[in-house]
Amino acid sequence: MKTKSMPVITALLLIILGVLCFIDKSSIDNYENRTLADYSMVFNPDVNSITYRDNVIERFEEAMKDQFFLRNDFITSYLYINNMLSNISVRLLYVPSNDKKQYSYTEIGDYINIQGRGFISYAPEPEKCPDYKIQIHIDQIKRLHELYPDLKMYVYYVSQVDDTGWFNDFLGTDVPDFYSQIKEMLPEYVKISQLKYKNLMDYEYCHYRSDHHWNYNGARRGYEDIYSMMKEDLDFSTIKTPIKKWNFSELYDFDYRGSFAHNLGDLYRETDEFIAFEYDIPQREIYALDPQTFAETPLKELGLYEEYCLGHIDPESDHYISYYGTGVALYGDKRYNEGNAIYIIKNKKPETNHNLLIYGDSYNRAIRDELASHFDTTLYFQRDIMLNFDNINIDLLIDKYDIDVMLFCGWKSIWKTDSYVFSFSKDMMEETTE
Repeated sequence: MKTKSMPVITALLLIILGVLCFIDKSSIDNYENRTLADYSMVFNPDVNSITYRDNVIERFEEAMKDQFFLRNDFITSYLYINNMLSNISVRLLYVPSNDKKQYSYTEIGDYINIQGRGFISYAPEPEKCPDYKIQIHIDQIKRLHELYPDLKMYVYYVSQVDDTGWFNDFLGTDVPDFYSQIKEMLPEYVKISQLKYKNLMDYEYCHYRSDHHWNYNGARRGYEDIYSMMKEDLDFSTIKTPIKKWNFSELYDFDYRGSFAHNLGDLYRETDEFIAFEYDIPQREIYALDPQTFAETPLKELGLYEEYCLGHIDPESDHYISYYGTGVALYGDKRYNEGNAIYIIKNKKPETNHNLLIYGDSYNRAIRDELASHFDTTLYFQRDIMLNFDNINIDLLIDKYDIDVMLFCGWKSIWKTDSYVFSFSKDMMEETTE
């Protein structure tokens, strides 16, 4: 009897598992903070999706991986086991040196936990980034200078803890200085500066523990550094200082879990307070710009400051994204983000006649408004929009809005990733003519 029943039970289990494989279980993944591939994408793919693949078999494999039964439990278990084994190996193999101060870490998932203090960061990269990866972006700056010789260009590098060299002794090797590398490769007409930390405590003062972004202190320092770099060239008025500090976590009793915490799931339990400075921002008009048609949609809000002040908060959201990055249409309920719109800020009584284009990564959303207060018109161009739209012609933006100042601000990825490369309409016209 047992012999006969086993094949039947096995067949039933295989049928159940097979059916479960083809039932889409989730569209959003809270651990990896991304949209999951489902089976509808196999034959009707979205080319703008991060899970897009060229052929049907590869798309099917992505759907199988993303819709795997008990997927989140599997990921959590994997991260927990990987973290435990990594920490055991660190303790077994690491022999501390007595002649240098130690800045150690343990691995947690794909990240590091700094000295067990609960601050999560990217792991140090012991290999130097090849110059050719950075050169692509340097060449784009040179092309901009050829087209617009009077365009003032500035670079601000937002250093992470793995950029500081603190872990050199722990790793037994020197971590390459990425900031110095791009500084040496940039032409002399580009001004450059970086976020510097006095020590580990200073880094912690400027950053969330559960996220790679800077907190309200780090964002203030970044704004003030950039202001100092530009002020003499552009004849700025007095630097902006905060008029109030809002501790939204304390006011409305919630904890903030940043992007790293979401990615690690139950493996990481630390939280942050979500705090923001309020500045005296001049009266302005704000718009969402369609990156292809250049159509402007008026906004009533850029960032959710009013909602947060009134307590209209989703405690589970990524507050750094929602608070700073959301655009709300003036008419209707449509909302925008940096992946589908370029934001425009036009001051009604500008203090200078300069027009700024801010280009970079998500660090900029927390300093956008303070910087824009010193200009006539500001365009806020977040790099991620390039993943959703092809051929965003940077020269057309510069021409249309008479841009005379450009800021490149962010971390490593804007300098070494091929995906974040501008298009130039003038170059396309030349190719067509040829």
